[in-house]
Amino acid sequence: MNRSLVAGAGKVARAQNKGRLTESKAFTSMADHLSEGISKVVQKRNNEFNAIMKKQLSKEGLSDEEYQKLYKKFKKRRAAYVYLNKKERMDFERDTIKEAEEHKKNEADREEIAETITDEDNEISPDEVDDGTIQDIVEGNIEPTKDENGRVGYALSSDALQEFVFKDEDGNNRLKSYRGSWEDDRFTVSEDGKTKTDKFGNSYSNNEAGFKKYQRSAKLYWIRKARETGDKLLMYNSTTGKREYLTPDEAEALLQDKEKFVTVDEIKEHVNSRKKDTKAGDSLNMSIANGGNNARNLKEGDSLEFDRESAKTRYSKIIDNTDPIKLAEKKMVGDTSFKDDLTEKLQSMQYTDLGIDEETVNRFDPTPGDGQVSKSDATAIVDKIMQDEKMLKGYLADYFTIYEEREFKANIPSNLKESALVDEDEFA
Repeated sequence: MNRSLVAGAGKVARAQNKGRLTESKAFTSMADHLSEGISKVVQKRNNEFNAIMKKQLSKEGLSDEEYQKLYKKFKKRRAAYVYLNKKERMDFERDTIKEAEEHKKNEADREEIAETITDEDNEISPDEVDDGTIQDIVEGNIEPTKDENGRVGYALSSDALQEFVFKDEDGNNRLKSYRGSWEDDRFTVSEDGKTKTDKFGNSYSNNEAGFKKYQRSAKLYWIRKARETGDKLLMYNSTTGKREYLTPDEAEALLQDKEKFVTVDEIKEHVNSRKKDTKAGDSLNMSIANGGNNARNLKEGDSLEFDRESAKTRYSKIIDNTDPIKLAEKKMVGDTSFKDDLTEKLQSMQYTDLGIDEETVNRFDPTPGDGQVSKSDATAIVDKIMQDEKMLKGYLADYFTIYEEREFKANIPSNLKESALVDEDEFA
């Protein structure tokens, strides 16, 4: 990423939006509105989102609504068809067949997206993807279009698949479900159905333009809060398929009103980038298992010491070839993750078991010197570690090395262990 270019764009964006930021008191009051009942809303939206994905997968053929839509479309063409000459009719028929094939392809793409999200092995949570945009695409609420090169895709606002993350009350990274909050009972719809008003008196037109205005206001609120706290914002970038921590200026620079064309393949890549990295997972588990195999193959005279440096180098290579944040958050080994383990160990003051040193904990602890690490302290410490890619990679290498070391020590033949104890007694 060209940091200077982004920073320059950020200055322009701030100048353009200065009036909006000072004009709208909604940003100040939006904290309560967006945070209200976060856990309940997140859970509700997760369930709704998965239900929508599964509904798409259970469909057979065209729905009544889709059938009527296509029927009306072709009915309008019938009159024109009658007056075409033979060649024009052949072209018309060919185009109609092509359109039908494209419709089938679009349906298959939507099903593929839904299937990827609902596959439990992928470990994709709805809060990891832009659920508003993905939901609209899967349900067919956004019509696919073609660009000048004939590629099928969608015209989306430039930030539609570049969502900024907030933290829920447990400190977990969440993509704010703007669509969910827009549709829930915190908004009052006018009698004529034309406007929606939140509890603070902020009104929006009850249409897609109003939703986008609300969504933009919400994102600018989170950016402003990050400026106040000095924190960075975690961004899921559909273009690069990576997750990056951005400064508030860099995040604001991405909030442009222009639409851009996004191909179906790019949208699928956005969803696929949230999948658990099974290739990295297989490599990690195979390497850990080899630790046990190496121990079982030890013979008299072999060293019983585990080679930590060699193992750490091996894991560093695996980590360098994938997304470290994904490795930290997904269950790569066993039924837990590095992030969950670290959060738990911090609260029980057993973080050294994972290779985390006391100096790092004290440096990131919001309440140092009180002799304990609370749940909120642990969340803050983990977040700081996750923001530092170099530090995170180092701790991940330690984490997986510890797993292999345990496997190695647990599988050393008992006769070699006994022999080693006898030797120690002789030299005691």
